[in-house]
Amino acid sequence: MVRVKNSACVRRLALKSLRANRARNTAAVLAIALTSLLFTALFTITMSVNASFQESNFRMVGGYAHGSFKRLTPEQYDELKGTDWESAALRNLEIFYIGSYLLDPSVTAPVDDSSFKQSSEEELRRIMAA
Repeated sequence: MVRVKNSACVRRLALKSLRANRARNTAAVLAIALTSLLFTALFTITMSVNASFQESNFRMVGGYAHGSFKRLTPEQYDELKGTDWESAALRNLEIFYIGSYLLDPSVTAPVDDSSFKQSSEEELRRIMAA
């Protein structure tokens, strides 16, 4: 705060102003409290929705310890073939293929792999039976 010679006078004027406008000051404090409550609720809800979305993605992949690829192309799958990531890549291609097939049955499989076709057909049979 700025040091002035008449600080006692400034303090007295400030206190008189606060006492004279109690309703305005109360409304201002209440507005600040409600605004902070609103922002707290907004950020809490946003973070909760984000956490729920991530958890649903984890469950769709198979759990917290499993990995997944987003929008894997057949070329990228070919690069991962023969590595430790092949099963995760194949599962990702299968998920997107089944979704595309359910929307449009004329969609062809993105890879020529017997295990891919077998697991895709098995999953489609389970979906159609449900």
